[in-house]
Amino acid sequence: MKEEDVVWLYRVFDTSEMGKDELQKELDKFSNSLTPHEIAHSDGHLLIVRFQSALNRNAYLKAAANTMSLGA
Repeated sequence: MKEEDVVWLYRVFDTSEMGKDELQKELDKFSNSLTPHEIAHSDGHLLIVRFQSALNRNAYLKAAANTMSLGA
């Protein structure tokens, strides 16, 4: 997949609302996955993980358009 076709998604964790074990369990899901990921930001009680979507850019946009048309 070409770099311009890669879709990066972000997941925000509010660590003030999670116990240490719960946060570790969520982070382990990324560690045990083959999906490229990284911690994009960590500040106080917020932790943001950036991860690569399994869909390329065109497939992601098509799926988003289908989702939006279902809600209309």
